[in-house]
Amino acid sequence: MKRFYSVIRLSFNSFKEVYSFNRSIVLFAILVLFVSALSTYFNMYLSKVIVDTIFNKDLKFFYLSLISLIVIQIVSNYLISLSYSKNNELNYAFNNKSDEELIDKIEKIDLIHKENPKFNADFSYLQYVKGKTYELYNQLNEFGLKVVSLLIGMHFLFNINLLFCILAVFFGIIKGLFNVRPVKSRVKITKELQRNAIKHSYLYDLLVGMKNQKELTIYRAFNHFKQKWRLQKEIFDQQQLKLEKINNSVFRQQEILEIIFNAIIVVLFANLVKFNNFTMGDYVLTTMAVSVTISNISMVIGDYTRMFENSDHFNKQAEIDSYYRTFLDNPNDGQLDFSLLKNIKISDLNFSYPNNSVEVLKKINLTINKGDTVAILGENGSGKSTLVKVLLGLYETKKSHVLFDGIPMNLINKESMFKKTSVIFQDFLQYHTTIQDNIGIGDLENYHNEKRMLETLEKVDIKSLGYNLQTSIGLVDENAINLSGGQWQRVALTRFFFKENLELAIFDEPTSALDPLTELRLFKDILSRCEEITTIIISHRVGIARKADKIVIMENGSIVEQGTHKELIDLKNIYYDMWMSQQEWYQEDEKEVLISTSI
Repeated sequence: MKRFYSVIRLSFNSFKEVYSFNRSIVLFAILVLFVSALSTYFNMYLSKVIVDTIFNKDLKFFYLSLISLIVIQIVSNYLISLSYSKNNELNYAFNNKSDEELIDKIEKIDLIHKENPKFNADFSYLQYVKGKTYELYNQLNEFGLKVVSLLIGMHFLFNINLLFCILAVFFGIIKGLFNVRPVKSRVKITKELQRNAIKHSYLYDLLVGMKNQKELTIYRAFNHFKQKWRLQKEIFDQQQLKLEKINNSVFRQQEILEIIFNAIIVVLFANLVKFNNFTMGDYVLTTMAVSVTISNISMVIGDYTRMFENSDHFNKQAEIDSYYRTFLDNPNDGQLDFSLLKNIKISDLNFSYPNNSVEVLKKINLTINKGDTVAILGENGSGKSTLVKVLLGLYETKKSHVLFDGIPMNLINKESMFKKTSVIFQDFLQYHTTIQDNIGIGDLENYHNEKRMLETLEKVDIKSLGYNLQTSIGLVDENAINLSGGQWQRVALTRFFFKENLELAIFDEPTSALDPLTELRLFKDILSRCEEITTIIISHRVGIARKADKIVIMENGSIVEQGTHKELIDLKNIYYDMWMSQQEWYQEDEKEVLISTSI
């Protein structure tokens, strides 16, 4: 009984949420449901009258009854059609609202938790469950309709014949109970389906995604991943077939029961005709009333079982929400406005990812003065990008090891920090919309400053290709222009050049896809703009590092060397080896740049 009240409470909460979203459509839907329930029994009664008038040859009353039946059916069908249309509008609008709420929820969760594989599985399930609120609202409406219709029908049937009423209730309950038995199995399989869908969907997208084609072709990897996809899809399909098998089994049992019961009704009615003054109209009315009553009882139980299933999904959603709520209601976002007048100081910073005891950053101590350019070098996996994410507050530490002008990061408002910061990540986003979007995302407050945008395009040498701000790029628009890797990187760099009032700029391998000549030209422009901006450049190219005020070398999560170019060369250790192995390339590149600029 406790679970029954819990299911009804969750369903009623869903109803209230949809009702508060659009009261007029919800009230109209309830009215139509009530009219629909009444019209069913008017139709049955008028069907009896029509049959009786045919046998009694009362044509006047026959036509009157037939016209009444037609009018009721037309009005009822019109109202149902109109309600269906309005409910579709409400469904789309409400689901859009649910999508927005889910987006807002995701936005507020810390990056480190979003990068956890657990989140990917949970998010897939949350996407599935978000549509259940409206579904539960519909189910409660249907449940209410069937209950009202059932009560009217039982009263109707009771006045015809008590025996038929008892039999209809008995068989209706048995038919409905067939839906109850597999509820837990269906919920369990549905959960597994949602989680397993991630695997085969990823592999399918991997095989058909346009950006993946060149590498899959070169490595002849289609067949390898196709086999993996097929295996995961077969597991998914088997689970779906298992669910369908359960549903088909229930349907088959219900159909057999209904066939047997209909035969019993015919036999009983045949015997009653011998001893009672039953007409053919009575037979039509009784069989229709019995069928509707059984159907309503079965559907009431079926609606409840579906509400039960969805409430179980809601309980699971509540567990997930409870887990992430601690990250949503994060108290660590401070109230102080961000400013950088003196320095950034990192002291004794250690960091490890959730569910992993291995420290990826170890005893980091670093001071970056206002206006300095700092180059961080190191092999892949040395901790460079992780350090930057901690510095930006995207990864939070238990204690405040990062200070801006002596103020702990947890006291600084991140929004104010991001307004004065530009970051070009190594895995920057390619916005498959317009060039204007790709530039404007860097400083949305100046999105309509087209003059500044065009100047920015010239900086990265995109305008010379004949593109304008409204040019569609990427793969979404059929008339779009798809860019090369280097061109995409240049478009990403426009976000830095476009942003105003910068105090902190961070570049994570910002020119890895550019040719050396373009790279040197762009870095000259970047460093020219960054003369008064505190700048951090992550790279593995020492030619870039040479122009920095400070060079930091990282290995296995630790800073192993730091100093100026001259200091580290004189030290003749790691940086010295890196420099000696790469300097020849950069000297040649610089000669080419000088030659090309003098021509």
